[in-house]
Order: sequence, then structure tokens, then C-alpha cells
Amino acid sequence: MLAVIGLTLMGFNSIRVGFLPVSDIVFFGLAALLWLLMLTGRVSRLSPPSLRGSSARLLVATIVLLALATVSSFRSWYPAESMSVVLRLGYLTILWFWIMRCISVDRRA
Repeated sequence: MLAVIGLTLMGFNSIRVGFLPVSDIVFFGLAALLWLLMLTGRVSRLSPPSLRGSSARLLVATIVLLALATVSSFRSWYPAESMSVVLRLGYLTILWFWIMRCISVDRRA
């Protein structure tokens, strides 16, 4: 349910708490909840451990994307703001996909 709320709030990125959009806060909370469930062993409603891992193609694509985005930030007019976008891009491609793989019990879901 938190994932659906977070996905819905992604359309409202102008609503922020501090410097973070509300959807990011929901996703960070969901990641913390999933991490806590895994630490306590209550994983019956999560996908099996073999499906939670990242594919090699996604990992390579993420590394290339973040490396090139970092290099392009050095040529930006505002490098600090550009790096914050790169950090958010990294968060979206790593943590967000991990969250979705954890809560999807099979490929069809």
C-alpha cells in the first residue's frame, strides 16, 4: 500500500518536506520497513530471496548512467544542484527497483 501511495505522490514532486519530495519520504519509509521485516525474519509476504537481487544488466546500466551523469555535472552551470539530481537518479534506479522487486511476489505482479 505504501508503494502505491509513493507512486501516486510522484506526480506531485512540487510538494516537499524540506528539500525532499513527499514521494521520496514515503519510499524511504517503505525501504526502512522492508529492511526491518527482513531483519526480523517476517518475509512471508515478500518475494523470495532469489527474486530480490538485481540483474546484471540493470547494475551495469545504473553504473554507466550514474558515471556519465556525474561527469556531465562537472560541466553544469550549477554543479551542486546537478549532483543532487544525480543522487536522486541513483536512488530511483537502485532503491526504487529493489523495493518493487521485494514487494512483487512474482514476475506477473
